[in-house]
Amino acid sequence: EHTSRIHRCVLDIILGQTKKLVDWLFCAARYRKALLSVVCMNVAGPSDISASRALFAQRQLQWRNQNLFIDRIYQVCNNVHPGIGLERAAIQHIQELLMRVFFEILQSRPQKIEDMERCMRVSLPASMCHWVMQYQETNEALHNLTTKKLHDKRSANAKSLTALLHALQPKIKEHLGYKVDEKVTLYILSVIEYVTADILKWTGNYVKNIRKDNQTIGLQNLKIALSADKSLMELTEMLYNEDEASTAGILNENGEENWKITQELSYDKVSRDLNHEEEQYLRDLNLIIHVFRRRFEIAFGADDKHYLEEIFGNILELHELTMKVQRIVEDAIEMSDTPCMGAGLWELAEAHEFDVYITYMDLFKYSVSDVLSTLLNDPKYNTFFEAENRSYSVTPGGETFRLAVKYVLPTMLQAPIVHFFRCVEYINMLIHLSNMGDDLEDLKSAKSYFSGLAVKIEALCPATLKSHLKSEQTARSLPESSRSRQLKRIQEIQKSIELWEGKEIGYTCAEVIREGDILMVRPGILPTSEVIKKGRGATDRHVFLFDHLLVLTKVHRSSRCEKPIYKFKGKVLIRKSDIFDLSDTEELQNAFKIESRSVGRDGTVTSSWILFCKSAEEKTSWMSDLVMIQTKSLLDRMLDSSLKEEEKRIPLIIPGPDQYRFADVDCDENIVFEDYTSSSGIPVVKHGTVLKLVERLTYHLYTDNNYVRTFLTTYRSFCSPIELLQLLIERFNVPTPFQLRAVEQSIAPPQSRCLLNGPYATVHSQGLCGQLPPSVWSRVEQGYQRFRKEYQRPIQCRVLSVMRQWVNGHWYDFEGDDKLLNNLCAFLEETDRQANVTNQHKKWCKSIETCIERKRRSDSTSVHTRTVELHDDIPPPLNSPNSFAPVKPPVVWHTAKKGEIDSYDLLTLHPLEIGRQVTLLEFELYRAIKPIELVGSAWTKQDKDRRSPQLLKLIDHSTMVAKWFSNYSA
Repeated sequence: EHTSRIHRCVLDIILGQTKKLVDWLFCAARYRKALLSVVCMNVAGPSDISASRALFAQRQLQWRNQNLFIDRIYQVCNNVHPGIGLERAAIQHIQELLMRVFFEILQSRPQKIEDMERCMRVSLPASMCHWVMQYQETNEALHNLTTKKLHDKRSANAKSLTALLHALQPKIKEHLGYKVDEKVTLYILSVIEYVTADILKWTGNYVKNIRKDNQTIGLQNLKIALSADKSLMELTEMLYNEDEASTAGILNENGEENWKITQELSYDKVSRDLNHEEEQYLRDLNLIIHVFRRRFEIAFGADDKHYLEEIFGNILELHELTMKVQRIVEDAIEMSDTPCMGAGLWELAEAHEFDVYITYMDLFKYSVSDVLSTLLNDPKYNTFFEAENRSYSVTPGGETFRLAVKYVLPTMLQAPIVHFFRCVEYINMLIHLSNMGDDLEDLKSAKSYFSGLAVKIEALCPATLKSHLKSEQTARSLPESSRSRQLKRIQEIQKSIELWEGKEIGYTCAEVIREGDILMVRPGILPTSEVIKKGRGATDRHVFLFDHLLVLTKVHRSSRCEKPIYKFKGKVLIRKSDIFDLSDTEELQNAFKIESRSVGRDGTVTSSWILFCKSAEEKTSWMSDLVMIQTKSLLDRMLDSSLKEEEKRIPLIIPGPDQYRFADVDCDENIVFEDYTSSSGIPVVKHGTVLKLVERLTYHLYTDNNYVRTFLTTYRSFCSPIELLQLLIERFNVPTPFQLRAVEQSIAPPQSRCLLNGPYATVHSQGLCGQLPPSVWSRVEQGYQRFRKEYQRPIQCRVLSVMRQWVNGHWYDFEGDDKLLNNLCAFLEETDRQANVTNQHKKWCKSIETCIERKRRSDSTSVHTRTVELHDDIPPPLNSPNSFAPVKPPVVWHTAKKGEIDSYDLLTLHPLEIGRQVTLLEFELYRAIKPIELVGSAWTKQDKDRRSPQLLKLIDHSTMVAKWFSNYSA
């Protein structure tokens, strides 16, 4: 019966495997048949779309199996966002997009480099094509690189590019049927590089700013980021031929309960919120200056420079002040155990630095919109605005830049005043939460100054700005979080609309911008004055404006006023729409037109709506919100492009190799990487010099935890512990580059109070700006701040992190080496006393010291425990790790008696007790083995007694036990 049961089991396994094989063969045959039928249909003359899809399916299967772009995606991710993780599903999705882009470019059949511009316009959406073409004209584009730089064998990035270039060349020849010039291949690869970097940049920014708890790019994060940017969204729709991309809105988040979580306010949290607020405000100022003011400054002639003053006022002074404030807040958080904002803010207030906001209020003495209208209507600048419109408008004849100047810029110019009153609110919160006497006194002094300034500014505010400030303050005073309010509001609106069509609003939108009544010209009716006046050509619409959608509804007459019901009349996807500002005529005033594009079976279908308001102010308000939503992504891209150019003007300056040994350039002589990368896009180190290995151990761009663990386990094969500690201390002491020494010396040392004036002093306050022009000093100052933020501090934090992992995971290096431990403790004490280290550094030092104390206590406790175990009658102490362990079994005796050691023998002792004692002895020997003793077969080398002493003890013990038993058996 047992045998037959085994036979049945084997038979079931065989039948199951056979069934799987048959199913697989059937699926393969069906796929082959379908592919052949598609090919036959193409020969017979089907549509070009079907033929293209069939060919792409074939190429896609081939390229996917070869992992054509996987390694390059990792490399680009490491360049754009060093150290950020990449999930496999996200990589596969990016590769699918790149394969489609590659296929579309090949379908346009380029032959020479001059054909590529035409291919780009056919293969990419217009919103992205502009940026791609602009990138191709720079020296960074691959086809513009020199041969030496492109094929640099010392660069891992160049090696990766060359490998992909060689992989693409046969694919291009196979698809086109002819060989193209290498410049064309490089151009195609450059386009793919740009698209890859763009996708990873936007997704990485989303993960860093929104998903702060998980620094990994997953598939869901990727899809959300692709839906947030207009260019990437249109690219996805174009490649997948979708009418409407699946946008992951707020209903796809972790549930409503997460939005209701409110954290208790603390001084530290409010300080960090203020720091985040300053960063966002600084970006807004950069947008005004770099996107608008710089363009106007170039376009205006000498006679029209007054426009800059009338439109922007002293915005440059506000920018300089904001950089000081942001540096003060950042240093207050990092440079003291408890953030102390008072001293830094009071220092600026005492010097009346914020009086520049009073000067800025001169802008609102007259209408900025009127000045901009005069400028926009000036024939002298028609060529300038037309050129900008052509550059940034998606459709021919669009007026994207002109509309942004007319409607977005005036709104953005109000941001400094809104931010000033936000600062006043933060100071009040800090006063309420502060519990330090000096800090509280400074905050109250600063509040007195800010309150007087706020009264003056409020008196100068026009009515519209006062209304805007009041609505902002009311929204912030609500107890629920902003996202929770938005979620509730969207759900309420969705429930109030009858006969809704398509996906719910919450799946495509995350924010309610506004709602209100507006008039619409009936479709098919010519808007003549007679028709409009009699009311036959216009109809009322209640409009909801979301961050991606405009919903047109009509109020049910039977619904109650306090809770109205709406009837769905249409919706407009703003990213697929063009907005036109209609001039006032006798027939129609305060009107604008929206044209929406959608892809149908008959091609692109265009729908249009003409909407008009009851007053010019109402129209301006609606147009400001609509144009802001439509151009937000474009303005962000324009700003990023400008900031990238600005970074080139202020590069990251690091000390040279003669000043800092770890700053030597990577080359094959000092470090070599594997041909593959890790899942986070980090290059895998193959081998290198000790200096380079320590540099990568504490790299300023990212942390490779796998490399740290491997290094700390194996470093003793080429470096002693005391040498490693000396190298880490040397790595920690990053010198300031010679070019930036002047700025460092101009900053006074910290004073006695909790927040110190030193870090906040500038070259202007020290009287050193007279040696060089202010613009040059400002650039040097920014270079010094960038060096500290992006190079010096990250290295120091990573050195301390490695030291902690060393102590925590490899304590055996320290427990037998008092010199090593004393040197480490002396370094930690000295670092903790330094005034120029941040609060984060001090926390790391305290953490390492705590870890050392814990290890020391553990050692003393284990010694005490082993001593007690020798005396069975003494119970373990209550604080012993064995106090709650299972009770040890009593000793089992045979013929030998307790204490009669001379009679102990293999035959007189109990076999069970012999087995127990041998097991305990082998466990102690095994536990004493250090990981380094197993590296490189150290126990087989000539110096094995020095490199693997504990492992040799275990080997000798095993040999002796075997010999002992063999002697007895003989």
